[in-house]
Amino acid sequence: MRSLKDMKKQLIVAGLVVVGAVTLAGGAYYAYLLTPPAFPETAEEAIATIGSARYERLPEYRQEEYLEQAGRLLRELPEEERRQLRGRFGESDGAREAMGAIFMNEAVQRATDFAAASPEDKIRILDEDIDRFEQMRERFANRRPDGPRAQGEGQRRGEGGGPQMDRGGRRGDGRGGTPEERGARRRQRMMNRIEHGNPQRAALMGEYFRALGERREQRGLPPMGPRGRGR
Repeated sequence: MRSLKDMKKQLIVAGLVVVGAVTLAGGAYYAYLLTPPAFPETAEEAIATIGSARYERLPEYRQEEYLEQAGRLLRELPEEERRQLRGRFGESDGAREAMGAIFMNEAVQRATDFAAASPEDKIRILDEDIDRFEQMRERFANRRPDGPRAQGEGQRRGEGGGPQMDRGGRRGDGRGGTPEERGARRRQRMMNRIEHGNPQRAALMGEYFRALGERREQRGLPPMGPRGRGR
């Protein structure tokens, strides 16, 4: 029969083995987090990468490289594939944040190009962005059953009738509403991130959106915002 002393020794050894294994596992995971993720080759990979913990640990200049790559990959997709991609990732908070970061980086780059452009090129940049936004808004409107304002939109639905709507026709989870309203909320979230981040970027974006609003007014278009209100 083993002595009590031998049993204690075996328990100590077993405990040390367990502690060592946990330490090694923790060290391996920490080393994994510090290893830069693979550079994405598809838009789906880019969104997943930017939403990962490993991306968060990258220095800012490296994060920008991943964001620029993600923007290029998304731009290369046909519009229908981009829409499907947004739909697949739409229910994931991490993916929405990743797509928001990609969109913000694209907007900052656009604002930077605008600030460095000649007066003639500034008008061209603004007109291109305005035309792109109007085309996108028209596509969304045409997808509705009855045109820009589908019949019954804005009505509240009861039990068994689908998502609960508020009086403005928005989903209770805050992701509904018209394309203009959703776009306005995205722009507001983007500006909130910028205002609490780099002051230089905040100034660039503020100047860009101010000029964008003025150019829309010159062209006789309503301000960018929910139901044509606000900038």
